[in-house]
Amino acid sequence: HGDSLRALRMAPQGQCCTSSERHRKQDRQPGKAAGRKKGTENLIGVSYKAPIIVEESCNIIFFPTSSPRLANCSWLRLSSINRYYYENNKLIVEFKNRDKIVLDTTYGIVDNQVLRATRLESVLNGRKLEKKVQKKA
Repeated sequence: HGDSLRALRMAPQGQCCTSSERHRKQDRQPGKAAGRKKGTENLIGVSYKAPIIVEESCNIIFFPTSSPRLANCSWLRLSSINRYYYENNKLIVEFKNRDKIVLDTTYGIVDNQVLRATRLESVLNGRKLEKKVQKKA
């Protein structure tokens, strides 16, 4: 737990944040998190450990590594992840810029969260495509 939080603090800005950092940001924007969570639920039917859209026009999507209610929850930016793997019984997330963090979770949990976030991204891309087609018609 401590190692993953230390690693998260050293991770590049915008690639991940801890649950407490996310709550501080939400305090400045009341209702935003609830709306984003509800938006995800409406788009892909996921309400528990749901990925959220931070900026729709740029496809910025973050997903939690555990329940957002837990102190050890980290939020990862989908588009920043290069790969994730086990090394010495630790889950390592490597970002596209080659920085790495150690997470206190399983490969299966992160893999499932990546799949959910990718599904959300796909739905967003489909909506954007529909809007372009409607504008041309």
